[in-house]
Amino acid sequence: MPGPRENLFAAVVAQLEKIRVENGYDSDVGRVYRVDMLFDQIPDGAFPALEVLEPIGGESMAAMDDGGYLCRVSMTIAGLVKAGTADLTSSDRHTLANALLGDAIRALMQDVSFGAKCKESAISAPIVYVDPDRPEAMFNLTLTCIYAYARVDL
Repeated sequence: MPGPRENLFAAVVAQLEKIRVENGYDSDVGRVYRVDMLFDQIPDGAFPALEVLEPIGGESMAAMDDGGYLCRVSMTIAGLVKAGTADLTSSDRHTLANALLGDAIRALMQDVSFGAKCKESAISAPIVYVDPDRPEAMFNLTLTCIYAYARVDL
């Protein structure tokens, strides 16, 4: 049975999977991965793609009076887009990456507790990178969540 940390990651993935034009977004996410994928590893039909990645640094844990812990985890949300044109002078890569970034932020703001899986969340440090040599672009942002790990979760 997954614990509260994995339940939080699964809830974030589920929320990002709702990024569809039919749901009012500008993008149709092809796939949300839980692993770090390179552009060449992602099938063309899965773009634009998102990744929900484990934190690089450790998470902080503070003891609560009831014997559980209050945990702060910072995960990386990465977005990957491929432009339909190989014309590197086109702004398509920028436009696609910024649209997906906006959609990801909007999706993460729809339910900041992720179905009560976290007590509070914050988005920070979005950055977009456009490949100067290929029709690809990506972004990273940090999603920090505070969740409780109680004795009953052991």
